[in-house]
Amino acid sequence: MNPTPSNTPAQPDHHTPAVSRMACDDIQEVLFDYMTRELGGNRADLVREHLRKCDSCQAAAADIQRTLDLLHRARATDIHMAPAHLSEHHHQRLIRAVLHPILDWINRHHILVSILAALALVALVGIFLTTRNLWQHQTEEIVPVTVTPASVDPAPGDNTP
Repeated sequence: MNPTPSNTPAQPDHHTPAVSRMACDDIQEVLFDYMTRELGGNRADLVREHLRKCDSCQAAAADIQRTLDLLHRARATDIHMAPAHLSEHHHQRLIRAVLHPILDWINRHHILVSILAALALVALVGIFLTTRNLWQHQTEEIVPVTVTPASVDPAPGDNTP
């Protein structure tokens, strides 16, 4: 029997590389991908081998499998089986509310969503315009220059001494 607990990684022996051993925490992180067959190659083999030996990971895999089975049964159930007293409009709203709850909330509160979107747009435009300094007049620094008659060159046709 192995003296190490099942939730800590086992010490590798000389015949098995350390990479092939995985801790229960590592296994349970990839267990859903393994159960949905999205985990490929060597990692799937490592998970499969670990599941053969570890009771706690087998229990976690069984829980995931029950959840997946429940989801498959729910998907297989006809979603169009609504009570007969519902109108087609209410039936469509019910389907949309189940499949897209956020979109349904936005549709029911479209005035509030429109006002919030407009306020957000105004705030963004205001922030953009204030950071760009569009209304501030850009002035250049003016350096005064003193002109004396000796520093002025005579005009090319002017022969004044």
